[in-house]
Amino acid sequence: MKKLLYIFLLYSCIDVVAQNSSYAVILNVVTTNGIRSDNPLKHTTVVLYDGKNITQLSTNENGLLITGIPKNKKLIITFKKERFVSKKIEIDTRGKHKKGPATVFKVQIIMIKKKAGYNYKALDFIIAKIYYDKKLKKFKYDKYYNVKMKAKHTKTLKKIENKQLVLKN
Repeated sequence: MKKLLYIFLLYSCIDVVAQNSSYAVILNVVTTNGIRSDNPLKHTTVVLYDGKNITQLSTNENGLLITGIPKNKKLIITFKKERFVSKKIEIDTRGKHKKGPATVFKVQIIMIKKKAGYNYKALDFIIAKIYYDKKLKKFKYDKYYNVKMKAKHTKTLKKIENKQLVLKN
């Protein structure tokens, strides 16, 4: 019963967000225990920046945030939580869009716990890009960019943790 109520409330929130802005995005922030990456990361700070305005929000108890994002903007979304490595993504909503109900899409962010004594500033870059595909009329991940950045992230993280990359605070 609780699960049905949760699903109903989730879709009700999406409907409200979708009516008030161009797109609804479901941001799901989790952490990994080394085996699985589905442990919700509650109360993560989510900062949306469109080049002019900054909006700061927070995930709920389940690591979820449902929010609206405007049409024809390029947004940088930063995820921050104390004792975790911050992550950034870019969502580009520019382009010709289909008419009709608002597009809803989901993004999962996996955050890594920081280890004491390490400087993670070298990981401060956009890890993933999402864009509106005009032909398919839906949002897609920039696979080439994302694969390249994931490899860079993994390589840089290993260098930091093996103390091959030392940065001053």
